[in-house]
Amino acid sequence: VYAMADDGLIFGWWARVNPWTKTPLNATITFTILVAIIGMTFDVDALIDFLSIGTLLAYTIVAAALIILRYRPHPLESNPALMDQGGQIRPNIPILSARMELMKPGHSILWTLVVMMAAFTGIGLLISTSFFKTSAGICLMVVFIVISVGCILFIDAHQQNSMELDYKVFLVPYIPSVSLLINIIMMTQLTLMTWIRLVVWMTIGLAIYFGYGMSHSKEEEEWRDKR
Repeated sequence: VYAMADDGLIFGWWARVNPWTKTPLNATITFTILVAIIGMTFDVDALIDFLSIGTLLAYTIVAAALIILRYRPHPLESNPALMDQGGQIRPNIPILSARMELMKPGHSILWTLVVMMAAFTGIGLLISTSFFKTSAGICLMVVFIVISVGCILFIDAHQQNSMELDYKVFLVPYIPSVSLLINIIMMTQLTLMTWIRLVVWMTIGLAIYFGYGMSHSKEEEEWRDKR
């Protein structure tokens, strides 16, 4: 909370540090009261489910972002005005290169990722229902699996960017894709009420972000200064 308030994403009053305790006392008191109210309002099982879906959603976003960023073009160190080959089809696959040359590098990765996550969601929903045990359910599961594998292989057919980092996840896109699959399957096992609570919580958060955070963040101020 302090970090977000200090960056301007939420109200700066929560970033004030008490001169005596040397802690963000305003944020501590406010959110202690909020947590106490939530704890008294909901039962333990509901809170556990809500915590689980929030954590799984965060892990899902991280895995998806990893794939997107790994295949996003990056400026060359030798000439920052030029971009590397990140997000472009590998040269040893001429059939795909000819078909995808009209798309901007990285865009095909984004759309493929959306399709793959939709297929993962279908797999999770099938597993959570008795429909999976029927012949139609098994056929549909096979379709979702084929789509998922095809999307992973299509992403792997692209070149990764040349960005140098101290540590880079290996076996991309395979490890992040497995993470996405596991997270999404576990999320589909949660109750409808848990999803409703998440939607309400996300709506409140997005309203604060778009209504206040975007115009007050330090990143926004730096961007304006550069312009």
